[in-house]
Amino acid sequence: MMDRISQKQVENSERFYRVPKALFENDQYSKMMPESKFAYAILKDRFELSLKNDWIDDVGDVYLIYKNGDLQRMLNVGEKKVIAIKKELNAFGLLEEERQGLNRPNLLYIGNLNVEKEVIHRPDALGDKELSKRQSSDTDLNETKNNSLDDDDYIGGVENQNQFSKSADVLLTTGNLLVQYPQLRNLVHKLIPDLLVTDTVQSAIVVKSLVNSLGFFKDELHSGNTILQNQIRIHGEVRLISILEENAKKQLVYMNENLIDNQQFGRYFAKGLAARIRTAVTTHKYAMGY
Repeated sequence: MMDRISQKQVENSERFYRVPKALFENDQYSKMMPESKFAYAILKDRFELSLKNDWIDDVGDVYLIYKNGDLQRMLNVGEKKVIAIKKELNAFGLLEEERQGLNRPNLLYIGNLNVEKEVIHRPDALGDKELSKRQSSDTDLNETKNNSLDDDDYIGGVENQNQFSKSADVLLTTGNLLVQYPQLRNLVHKLIPDLLVTDTVQSAIVVKSLVNSLGFFKDELHSGNTILQNQIRIHGEVRLISILEENAKKQLVYMNENLIDNQQFGRYFAKGLAARIRTAVTTHKYAMGY
């Protein structure tokens, strides 16, 4: 007799929020906040409940009832942030609200994505191609040092991929980090637009490594790192992001030529970036712009 799936198994099985690739690949949505993209996925996920409750208007359009407080809890943000997210979704034609009157919740209508716009392609994207195996035999000393996989080389300690075991939790973790560190949003979209969609686990590790790097900068400034202090004095705090971007791009270029196992993408990026950042803020020649 076949072993049938029970109700309990269905309820306890891993569930996912489906984030449309168009939000990351189409130029039309390139400037949208990551939190708004996650919010779109969360709201669209409510359609099943809408159909179950027969929340369909006279012209056949499906609507949602989802309070701001519920979205606040899901994204772990404040009310002002949720309002800003909903305004942005409305501006992009992806959300409309209809008021029902006093003490009655607004009706939310979700807009269709434009999937016909030009697709953004990351230069030198890893994709599924087999990458070079030269890291063990054809890499110079400096690159080897910068990409060592010893656990104690992480900025902020050992990274444990198990902490990102569930995709839904991963998505929210990444979104929350970008809410806490808005200065990293544009950088993340520049570095890993494809990865945000195709591998939430690896992209979460990348984002966490960027956050850790900012923490490393802060610690170095607190301990009196004159290289960083001079850079900020000349260029302002934006220089920290530019140093981070320069070294992250170098690490991605190196990985594009040498990485074999894409399941190690996040780990390899985090360790290589940690080494490069340390070099960047302890080498006067680098800091002087030579």
